[in-house]
Amino acid sequence: MKKYIILLIMFIFPHFVDALYCDLNKVTEYKSISSNVFYDIAFNEETKNFEIDFYNLLDDMYIVHSNIKYNLISNEQLGGKIISISNLKEGTNQKFEIKKDMTYCENLMRVINLKLPYINTFYSDDRCTENKDFELCNKFLSNKITKTQFDKAIEEYIESKKEIEEEVLEVEIENYFLKIIASPYLYVSVIVIASSMIIYLYFYERKQDLF
Repeated sequence: MKKYIILLIMFIFPHFVDALYCDLNKVTEYKSISSNVFYDIAFNEETKNFEIDFYNLLDDMYIVHSNIKYNLISNEQLGGKIISISNLKEGTNQKFEIKKDMTYCENLMRVINLKLPYINTFYSDDRCTENKDFELCNKFLSNKITKTQFDKAIEEYIESKKEIEEEVLEVEIENYFLKIIASPYLYVSVIVIASSMIIYLYFYERKQDLF
């Protein structure tokens, strides 16, 4: 009778039974390890899509993305193993689930959500050559923009930049003259020049009187 009761409990409450056998300390440990997983995002110029490489996973960890399971592969250049996922479209939201199969335990260790940027088709515009610090001259943007929006924004930026440069130049000129006026050498120079002129005029008048 007890045997049937146990089987009934297992059938009705499978998660409860799993919890009895799941090593929660191990789960916590693996989740902590998965928090150290990092990634690099690269843009493929040929496919015009993004690629993401994940590093620092345990050998028996894997990633599920769009219902596809990705296992670790050897990477000779890095001397280790990575998970590489490619052909990711610009401007899309991506979800990556780091998993590790464990008996009677939940296998999900961590979820990484990413929003991929958009490719800026205007970053090679001639006006960006001299305005590389302008945010819309970056190769990748968080939002898609139209040519009209780009033209308007960069022209406003160029005009604003020109006004700032003119204001800076005016301030520099003012500071330059203020510095000259405040210099003690200026007064010495004025006194010397004035004295020289007075002496010159004095002797010039005396010379005139003699003749």
